[in-house]
Amino acid sequence: MRDDPHDPSAIGQLVAALRRRARLDRHRLTLVLAGSDAWTASVCADHAGDRTLWLSDRQHLAKPRRPLRAAEGLLGTEVDELVYDAHGGLDPDGFGAATGTLRGGGLLWLLTPPLSDWPRWPDPQADRIRVHPYRAADLSRHFIRRFVLALATNRGCWILHEGQTPPQVPRVLERPVRPACGEPGEPGDIATAAQRRA
Repeated sequence: MRDDPHDPSAIGQLVAALRRRARLDRHRLTLVLAGSDAWTASVCADHAGDRTLWLSDRQHLAKPRRPLRAAEGLLGTEVDELVYDAHGGLDPDGFGAATGTLRGGGLLWLLTPPLSDWPRWPDPQADRIRVHPYRAADLSRHFIRRFVLALATNRGCWILHEGQTPPQVPRVLERPVRPACGEPGEPGDIATAAQRRA
């Protein structure tokens, strides 16, 4: 039943289509799950891959799980799927470091509060950047407002709002997956004609 926003098969179809599209295009894609912390965690737990790396400050989420503060320590590693749980806050440095580990063809799961409300929510990660005499609650939320706008306008980002029907992913034509540049034994096909002649 495609119109039922609670139909797990509809969400599963969305996730499968995004994985397929990312793999075929060798591009990173983002699936934003925007809603309550319980709903986003449940949907992600039901559909994320077995080898997904979870970054979250919620103790009860999947294993292996690392705290959000461990994000910068991931530099130099690679993953195919990554969950970033922004219900625990959004540290721009940590988010950048974490998403930099995502391989081409990978899927980022971004768990957020409802996007319309998120800019007004206190951010637990803001305490890291505040200076005396300010409190984390005194800091502006301009970055989150801009970030939400960027998510909504990015073609590589798919947003699933709690209680709404999953978006449709345009069908991609099947084509052979070519190895990415840098894979052992394969130079890839991203070289220009001049680079191939050299």
